[in-house]
Amino acid sequence: MLERAVNARSRFDIQSNGVRLIHGEADGLPGLIVDQYADTLVAQFLSSGAERWKSTISDALLNVTGLQRLYERSDPGVRALEGLPSKKGWLRQPNRDRGTTEITIQEHEWQLSLDIAQGHKTGFYLD
Repeated sequence: MLERAVNARSRFDIQSNGVRLIHGEADGLPGLIVDQYADTLVAQFLSSGAERWKSTISDALLNVTGLQRLYERSDPGVRALEGLPSKKGWLRQPNRDRGTTEITIQEHEWQLSLDIAQGHKTGFYLD
């Protein structure tokens, strides 16, 4: 399912390196939102099912995209409905990476700066 969703996005002619890769139920992956900002993935694990498989999903996401940086923004209040605490932080990053959460993406000829730890939803409004 992950690979199919990521491959589907590659067929769009989007002039940006910021894109929603996984959109939960629409991609057959309830409770999972994943956005890509340049070389970084940001994921929201919003259901107990997604939370249960977080480690496996994280590894698969990095494998499918070829990226190395994955940040978690599972801080929406909806997690509380399933008894899950709010979580935010790095899930995967290279050892040499200082883990900055400030990222610049390219949208057409614009450069947009965002902070994945503090910004809207996963860092920026992509949906």
